[in-house]
Amino acid sequence: MGFFKEVREEFGKVEWSSGKELAGDSTTVFVTIGLFAIFFFAIDWAIQKLLSYLIR
Repeated sequence: MGFFKEVREEFGKVEWSSGKELAGDSTTVFVTIGLFAIFFFAIDWAIQKLLSYLIR
């Protein structure tokens, strides 16, 4: 049972993010994911067009 007591103590030491910080960080993550998705879509499209041009 000592393990669970230590876990509880450690969780008490954790500094949890506020709702505002969490929302800001989540927005940053989603925007970054969106930018990467657009980037990889553009690269994939360009490679597809290049290969189809070279195969003709």
